[in-house]
Amino acid sequence: MGNAIHAAEGTPAGVPGNGVLPYGYGETSMTHFLAPGQGLLDWMQSLPVSQWITNSDWGFPIMLVFHSWGMAAVVGILVMLDLRILGVAKMAPLSAFQPMMSIAWAGFFINLISGVLMFMADANRLIVNWSFISKMSCVVLGGIVTAVLWRRMRAAGAMAAHHSTMQSSVAVAGGGRVVTVTGGDLPATAPLGVDRSVRILAIISILMWSGAILFGRWIAYVMDNMILHGAFAPK
Repeated sequence: MGNAIHAAEGTPAGVPGNGVLPYGYGETSMTHFLAPGQGLLDWMQSLPVSQWITNSDWGFPIMLVFHSWGMAAVVGILVMLDLRILGVAKMAPLSAFQPMMSIAWAGFFINLISGVLMFMADANRLIVNWSFISKMSCVVLGGIVTAVLWRRMRAAGAMAAHHSTMQSSVAVAGGGRVVTVTGGDLPATAPLGVDRSVRILAIISILMWSGAILFGRWIAYVMDNMILHGAFAPK
């Protein structure tokens, strides 16, 4: 998710001598338009868990590690599925992704919990960070596209396990002669059973999840730039 706790020079924002405005300095100048929800943002930042993430040496790194693990599970599996739909690794059956989705869901919930906690720790400033907003937009759109894509694939029968019942003959070299071995039920790749629109959805999915990672990495840099240019200074 990224965080605004670290300044552009790599030192914690608000530490005397680093030339950066203190952590909570002038937040209201950027969030006055959030008046109805300002109390909620302040309350989230005042919670003990938020203070621990913000002020401790281990709070934010621990949250970031879990967030990275969750992102790897979610994006890794979904992008592999998207690439398979687009024709990469055709020998791999689409039905193999059915059990892997439980891992993706586990990663999603790890991301959700760690992401919410990191947001709560710096809610007033993240809410006006365009990179954070862009990331969350990509996550929401990516989730919607993935849900539609998954439903279309299941409806087309592409996620069901398929096996060929044809007896296949394979020639193998052995003992200086060629022997014919007859196979039983050999696994076959599941037919795509999808149209062009599903492939387009797969491309959009890849773009959305890639955007979520890109904008997520930019959050801290955008925040540092805002702080250094006085975006949170009192008016």
